[in-house]
Amino acid sequence: MLEILQQVHILVTSGGVSIGEYDYLGKVFEKIIAKVIFWKTLARPGIPVLCGVWQDKSIFALSGNPTS
Repeated sequence: MLEILQQVHILVTSGGVSIGEYDYLGKVFEKIIAKVIFWKTLARPGIPVLCGVWQDKSIFALSGNPTS
């Protein structure tokens, strides 16, 4: 992920954000020391979404569910 972030201004991912054991991108944020701006939304039905910043790069991690 760091290689990609060095080449872009904004990164949007699909998949890897979940509630439970399949929430991989939260761990990636921790590993690369990205600052979490928000996690989840107050909308109903709620969907997993993670937004953060690494250095000056914005990261939007969306659920892999196509209906989300």
